[in-house]
Amino acid sequence: MSRVKEPAGPANPAPALPTRRSRVPTRRRCKVVLSYGLGIDSTALLLRWLEEPSCRDFDLRDLLVVTSMTGDEWPRTGVLVQEHILPRLRAAGVRYAQVARAGHREAEGIVVLEDSDSPQLLHLAGAYKLSDELVAAGTVPQTGGNRRCSMKFKGWVIDTYLAHHAPEATRHAFGFEAGEIGRAERCAEHMPRGAGQKPGRLVFGFEAGEVARARRATDYDTPYRIAEFPLIEWGWDREDCERYIEQVTGIGDWPKSACVYCPFALTSKAGRLRTLERYDSRPQSAIETLLLERRALCLNPRGGLIAGERFADLIAMHRPAIDLDFQERLEQTRHCVYEVRRLWRPRSDNPLKVANANRDLRVLSSGSRAECEARVRSQGPVDRSDGIERHYRLRRGEVLPAREHFLVAGPAGAADKALPSFEAWWNQIAQESLALPRPDGNELQWRPPATAVRALSAEPQPPTEPGRAAASTGGAPMVRSAPSGATGGKNVRAQRRQSGRSGGTVVSTSRVPLTRIPT
Repeated sequence: MSRVKEPAGPANPAPALPTRRSRVPTRRRCKVVLSYGLGIDSTALLLRWLEEPSCRDFDLRDLLVVTSMTGDEWPRTGVLVQEHILPRLRAAGVRYAQVARAGHREAEGIVVLEDSDSPQLLHLAGAYKLSDELVAAGTVPQTGGNRRCSMKFKGWVIDTYLAHHAPEATRHAFGFEAGEIGRAERCAEHMPRGAGQKPGRLVFGFEAGEVARARRATDYDTPYRIAEFPLIEWGWDREDCERYIEQVTGIGDWPKSACVYCPFALTSKAGRLRTLERYDSRPQSAIETLLLERRALCLNPRGGLIAGERFADLIAMHRPAIDLDFQERLEQTRHCVYEVRRLWRPRSDNPLKVANANRDLRVLSSGSRAECEARVRSQGPVDRSDGIERHYRLRRGEVLPAREHFLVAGPAGAADKALPSFEAWWNQIAQESLALPRPDGNELQWRPPATAVRALSAEPQPPTEPGRAAASTGGAPMVRSAPSGATGGKNVRAQRRQSGRSGGTVVSTSRVPLTRIPT
C-alpha cells in the first residue's frame, strides 16, 4: 500500500495525516455514515436498512458504512460478515470503507484497507493491531473509565477517515458509548450550519434495553446535531436484533463484537460463560490472551485482565486442558529480564489519593524462560508469593508518594519505555524521603550510607554478616523492606504495614546500580 496525498478538505480541515489506502471508488457524496462494529446491534440496523427501504428516509447511494479493524476480532465474526453482509453491500452498491490505525503514534496516520462500493474481502487482520500495542507496552486493556482502546483504535481512526473522505456527511450513525463526549462533539464539525439548513443527525445503534444510554446521548444535542435511535424507535431489544438477523441470514447466534481478549466480555458471569464457550472452539485465542496477561502480570502484580483479577485463575479452574497447553507454550516462549521502576504521586487536593502512576521499563537481557529466571535469582532473594519470581530492590510503601523497583523474567515483547521526566520524579521522591517524621513528631535527618540503601524503622536493624549483602546481590547495593525478614506472602504484607506505621520507607537517591546480566 502506498501513501497518497489527501484530497482537499472542508473549509476548516482536520490536521493533515498520512493515509495509506487500497482501491477507492470514484468519490461520491455520502450524507449518511454508519459506523459498523460487526456486532449484533449494528448488524441488525444495517440489515434492516438494506432489506426494508420503508424503514429509512434516505437512498442507499447516500450511505457510507465504515469499520475500523483492531486486528484482534474473533475470526468467526469475520467469516459471518464475509458471507452474509458483504454480498448484500455489493448488491446494493453501498460504499464500504475498512480502515485501521497505521501505528502507535497518531502522526503515522491511518490505513484505508479497502474503500469500495463492491467490497470483496473483509480485512479483519487490520494493519497495526491493538495487541501489537499491548505487547509492546506490557499491559492489558483497562476496564476503568472510558474504553481507551476503542477510542484509540476505532473512534480516532473513523473520525480521521471521515474528516478526509466524507467531510460533507450530515448524519453519523454510531454504536459507541454515549459518554464519549469528545467524539460526539467532533461529529458536529462538518454538519450544516447555514441559515435555513436542517440540523445534522447523529444516529446511535442503541437498542431498546439501552434507554439510559440514549438519554445520556441526548445531552449532547445542539442546534446543529440531533441524536437519533432507530433501534429504540423500532422498539427493538437485543433479542429482537438477534431474531431479525436470523430471519434475514439464517444465523441464530450472531456473536457480539469483541477482541478475543476483551476484559469487558469477562466482567459478568454470563459474559464469562459465553467467552469460555468461544475459547472452546478456538483454544489458541485463550492461550494468546493468557500470554498477554502473563506479560502484564510480570511487570505489574496488580495487572490482571478481569478488573485486576487474573484470567489465568479463571482458565485454570474452568478449562484445565487449555491451562496445560498454555504452560507448555510458556516454557517454549522466549523471555526477557525486565527492570521495572514504578512511582505513585499524590493528588494536590488530597495527598492520600493517587494522582497518577508512572513506570520506567528496561529490557536487560533475553533467552529461554529458565535462563532468564536464573538470572533474576542470581541477583538475590526472590518473592514468588503470586507465582511469579521477582527480585525486589525497593518495595512500595503505604504512604504517598511511593516507589517500587524490581527485576523479573517474563515473556518477551515489551519495549523500553519511560517518560522523560520520570528520573526527576524518582529522585525528587527519594530526596523527600530523606527527612522522615518520627513517632514523637520530631524530624529525623538521615543520609544513606555509601555501601547500601536501607529502610528506616522504629525497631533496630539486626547486624548484617560481613559480605552477606554483596553476595546476595552480586555486588550491587541491597535494598530491603523494614523490618528485614522473609520476602514472601503474609510476611511481606506485614513488613509493609509495619513500615507505614513506623514512618519507615525504603529510599534511594538515584537509580540502584545493577549487576551486569550476561546474555
